[in-house]
Amino acid sequence: SFARDPFTRPLCLYCSSVRRPVMEPEYEGGSFVVHLIAGATAGTAEHCGMFPIDTIKTHLQAIKATPSGGVHPYIGALQTTKNILAQWGPGGFFRGLSAVAAGSAPAHAIYFATYEACKNQFGADLPGHHPFQAGAAGVIATIASDAVLSPTDAIKQRMQLHPHIANTFSIVFYSCVK
Repeated sequence: SFARDPFTRPLCLYCSSVRRPVMEPEYEGGSFVVHLIAGATAGTAEHCGMFPIDTIKTHLQAIKATPSGGVHPYIGALQTTKNILAQWGPGGFFRGLSAVAAGSAPAHAIYFATYEACKNQFGADLPGHHPFQAGAAGVIATIASDAVLSPTDAIKQRMQLHPHIANTFSIVFYSCVK
């Protein structure tokens, strides 16, 4: 039988005689620029890939008044999808995509780079478990990212919900700034 060696662990709970070496977690590494590029790429891919579903969600969340002053009842995701297709065609699912593309890349680049820099500064990259340091890094990164993403999200929602507004980022941006 193997002696209790701190550098090895059992392969499974049932066969404690077979052991494997314990590997230290590898440092993710990468420079500040690598984290910027990784964040921008991942964030843009996620936002653009999920955009049609986000459009349906935005329409479901929007409360629309009826001519009599009431509110339309909940119509469901399937009916909302049919309404978007009927009103704008397939392109209706992508109204506001330019705002998301313009805002998600810098927002997620800021998030990833800030998170990695803060983890390093707070000691969350050191061996061991550091949930508070990692959590603090996440909070700061989210605040920095939301400073960019929230304004572009407002622009995106205006473009998704209002067909009378031109579907160009710059026109809607200036209407939000006013």
